Formats: sequence, structure tokens, C-alpha cells
Amino acid sequence: MPKVFISYSHDSQELEEKVKNLADILIQYGVNTEIDQYTTNPVQGWPQYMLENILSSDYILCVCTENYKKRFENEEKIGVGLGAKFEGKYITQILYADEYNKKVIPILFAADDPIPLALQPYTHYKLYQNLEFEKLYRYVTRQPLLHKPELGNILSLDDNNAALLSNIKFGNNIELKKN
Repeated sequence: MPKVFISYSHDSQELEEKVKNLADILIQYGVNTEIDQYTTNPVQGWPQYMLENILSSDYILCVCTENYKKRFENEEKIGVGLGAKFEGKYITQILYADEYNKKVIPILFAADDPIPLALQPYTHYKLYQNLEFEKLYRYVTRQPLLHKPELGNILSLDDNNAALLSNIKFGNNIELKKN
């Protein structure tokens, strides 16, 4: 079972409800998901709670908003948005140290949501569009959208096979028939 941690900034009650709804749906469909709203008083303290979840999760969903971007990139006033600032530093360090992104996934709830610079090279999911949640769910549960066919054998281009190949025109939904 995959484990997901959702990193976001507390911009508004509406955003917090969207994040909780996303977490609830993921949990309902078998994805072990953690958000700060489920934990009112972590005994280890908030910084350790965040760090433990960042390190132990298979995936970190970063809810991109204007405030999240500012905090992630440490461009917010001192003392404001400490959680997103803290998470942004550790997420950036993970991307830097691993060289390849295996776990950080930017997600957008609105078309005009900006993505922090460190997250821009990676696939992001526009949850306001049809099928994007399914694509995200498939990714975190390791269920590909399409299955690559098995590699076939090289055809000997004798007269029969050459004639078969000469009739293939893409866009016409012609399939190769096996001999």
C-alpha cells in the first residue's frame, strides 16, 4: 500500500477543505495518506512530524498555490507560513540529493496555480481537469494508464510480409495480423 504525504499552505478554509477531501478520497481508495489536519498535536512536535512524513512517504503531493510557491521558495515574510517553508526546504533537498524525482508530485486545484521553480521540471496533475485524478491515482498506486505491448519478432520481409507492411497507414486503425 503506497504512503502519501500532502504538503500545502494554509491559504484558506476552502483550500484546507479541498486538501482534506483529496486525502479522504485517497484513503477511501486504499492509499495511506497523511495531512496535518488529521493530527492536532503531534507529540514529537510539528517540525519532526513533517520531516518524518516527508522521509517515510512513497510520494509527496505538493498542492501548488501562490502562497505555497512563495513559502516553498522562502520568499514569504519571516514568521509566516513556517510549515510550507520547512517542507519546501526538505523537499528541495530530496530532489537535489536524489538527482531524479521519485516521489515529489506537484498538484494544481486551479489553472492559474503557480508551481515552485524546483518542481517545474516534473509532471504535475491538474486536478480541476477530467481524468487528472485518475492519472494521479494510477501513478501513486503503480497502475499504468496504458500497457506497453510485448515485443514481437522481427518480420522476414518476404513478399507476403512486405505486402502486409506496405498496407499500414497510421490513423486508419490497421492492425498487423500474425501469420
